[in-house]
Amino acid sequence: AYNINRYIRLEFFVGYGGNITSIYKGSIVQAQTKPNGNDNVTELESQDGMFDIINTRTNVAFAAGTKKREILDRLVADFPNIQMGASGEITEGSFKRPFVTEGNTHEAIRTITNENVNIDQEKINFLKDKEVLKGQAVVISSETGLASVTKQDTMLKIATKVLVLNVNIGSVVDLISTRTAIYNGQYKVVGIDHSGTISRGVNSSTTSMITVLDTN
Repeated sequence: AYNINRYIRLEFFVGYGGNITSIYKGSIVQAQTKPNGNDNVTELESQDGMFDIINTRTNVAFAAGTKKREILDRLVADFPNIQMGASGEITEGSFKRPFVTEGNTHEAIRTITNENVNIDQEKINFLKDKEVLKGQAVVISSETGLASVTKQDTMLKIATKVLVLNVNIGSVVDLISTRTAIYNGQYKVVGIDHSGTISRGVNSSTTSMITVLDTN
């Protein structure tokens, strides 16, 4: 059964050789063990930030003229686990009228930022579509394991033959493809899906599917 009222932290590290990095932080919401032949397999379901989203409430009033960033700092401070991440244009300016919140903290934040908010690795970011995280772009090419590129509406799906490390929601990837050069360029990451089996007893590939926003 789901349990969103108890925080059990899960952090997942992967990598190659000595390059090990954290690719996920969240809380376990469900766990179950099933028989699989002579073995027992335990399945864990975890959601990033869900414990704080569901359980954190804030009751506070701010006077007219209070800066948006000051209000957001106060609201984020009420989260027991989520921390402040990147901020963009949406956090600028002040409220002309008093702002009062009596209820769910995350919903108040969504209202202030007009839903320009995402949580990744237990960090909350306030970025518009064309705003990105600071840092060097991650190159994805044939040399680094690029498998294919497909377009779906305003998104590109970038499949790789290896795990793509050091990439987060809001990061920038530099796509360099020889087969689909029409899509070459830099894009904002909006989705990450890693898959594969990591085991000494199982020979299986590990791959990534990176979803990026095509704003060109």
